[in-house]
Amino acid sequence: MKHLLYLKDLNQETINQILDTADNFLDHDNQPIGSENLLKDKTIANLFFEPSTRTRSSFQIAARKLGADVINIDEEHSSRAKGETLIDTLKTLEAMGVNYFIIRNKHSGVFHDLLEHIENRSRLINAGESNISH
Repeated sequence: MKHLLYLKDLNQETINQILDTADNFLDHDNQPIGSENLLKDKTIANLFFEPSTRTRSSFQIAARKLGADVINIDEEHSSRAKGETLIDTLKTLEAMGVNYFIIRNKHSGVFHDLLEHIENRSRLINAGESNISH
């Protein structure tokens, strides 16, 4: 799976595979095993353009536990506050080596636009889009 955008895009087999993979990361006492280097040398950008505590923190903690470098960007402290488009923000971060983008946006329809402009090596994860998904 290249991108994780909408639950409706996943069939039952894919959902079961995701849950089975997650289950394999825990031992019988629910302690993480063998996952601490899964995302070693990968960079994840959490782009949260809506207030969020639980969702953003969950993604950040999970990525770090898997060995990724994590950067957190919110609209207020990014060039988006000066009018930069989300596409330009992603392209800039791609040029810096970001591999995964976890995005929470207050506007609907952004993911379809982003798919047309990002590099083939980048991955998108929808962490919430307007009132469409969360």
